Amino acid sequence: MIILASPKLSKETDNVLYAENLIMEFNRTFQKTYGLGNVSYNVHCLIHIAKDVIKYGALESFSAFPFENYLSSIKKLIRKGEKPLQQIARRLSEYENSKFSKKNVHVRVSSTHFNGIVPDSHYNVQFQYKILHFDSWNIKIDDDRNNSVMLKSGMRINVKNIILFQNKLYVVGQKLIFVREVFEVSGFSSDNVGIAIVAESNDIDVWPCDDIYCKIFKIARTSDGCITYPIIHTLAN
Repeated sequence: MIILASPKLSKETDNVLYAENLIMEFNRTFQKTYGLGNVSYNVHCLIHIAKDVIKYGALESFSAFPFENYLSSIKKLIRKGEKPLQQIARRLSEYENSKFSKKNVHVRVSSTHFNGIVPDSHYNVQFQYKILHFDSWNIKIDDDRNNSVMLKSGMRINVKNIILFQNKLYVVGQKLIFVREVFEVSGFSSDNVGIAIVAESNDIDVWPCDDIYCKIFKIARTSDGCITYPIIHTLAN
């Protein structure tokens, strides 16, 4: 599902076909384990979504989940029983005309502070912040569960500070060094979908906030580091 949900990974047909093979194997295993009679409509339909991704793009580009989640909000727009569709259309039109476009706000910051890590190359910072906000998620430098990201280069980092330098936002991060993949199946490495074992290093560097690809979460290990997984809904285009 990471492959099919990722705007980046789903652009490669080979990746999508690989995901399709895994789904087909899941479907066959499900039938053997639980019986053909327990194969629900949703389980069966999984075998078709890879072809839909090839045709329409990553899952989020045609998923109906946003409409389901928005249903309760839509109901609140209806003020009387007469002509509900017209009421909804008018309220939504008013809302669209009054709100700022998301494209105008890439990220925002909060919780100013003055005692964070600042590399010598960026000593003359204008401001420091503890929280970096995206549309539906955020990074908190003081929270180990919410301070790790993957960059567009594939580098994983723990965000230690957020700075404004020369009117541009940057993250100060501790590099996470790749140790090894978690699994490899038919020549496909787990690292291709952002799943890997990493170890903390002492290297601190600075990257523009625009370089962030997605948020990751870590599962601690006792020996060679921790396992990192991408959080699907945070994947950048």
